[in-house]
Amino acid sequence: MLGLVIMDKQTIDLGTILKSFPKFKFSMKTFDDRLRLQKFVYLLQSFDVFLGYHYSWYLRGPYCSTLTTCGFALEAIYDKTPEDNKVIFTDSGVRDRFEKFRKFVTHHEMDNDFLEIAASIHLLHKIGNYTDDIIIKKVTSKQERFTEEQVKKVQMELEKCDLLE
Repeated sequence: MLGLVIMDKQTIDLGTILKSFPKFKFSMKTFDDRLRLQKFVYLLQSFDVFLGYHYSWYLRGPYCSTLTTCGFALEAIYDKTPEDNKVIFTDSGVRDRFEKFRKFVTHHEMDNDFLEIAASIHLLHKIGNYTDDIIIKKVTSKQERFTEEQVKKVQMELEKCDLLE
């Protein structure tokens, strides 16, 4: 019996985008792998590169159940996705924002703490009328290992990219 996997365009696009970040190691095997995917894609969309995923606040920050479903579907074909695919956006503004995200995330692609902190700060800033102090407290209280200094440093990186306006 042949196994047939039907992929939707959103899942294939996700695979192509993820492959364009060679340091990002896609997997759905562990909780940390799935968390990294969630936060990585959330942050990409925070740069106004919308891939169609809608997030809400969950225990560890932004979460999208549709992305989890796509991630598991993508897992079946990810190793067959060509390595040399170039991500092409027809809109130059989207292309520029994608490159801005690439610069922002460089050196952080596999840093779950950075991704979780950055995504959490951004979503709390976006959905709530919270002061910076409250956001810092909410993020540091999620994980004992997150320090106030660490959260403030990530917040400054988000501010440099004009993501907290």
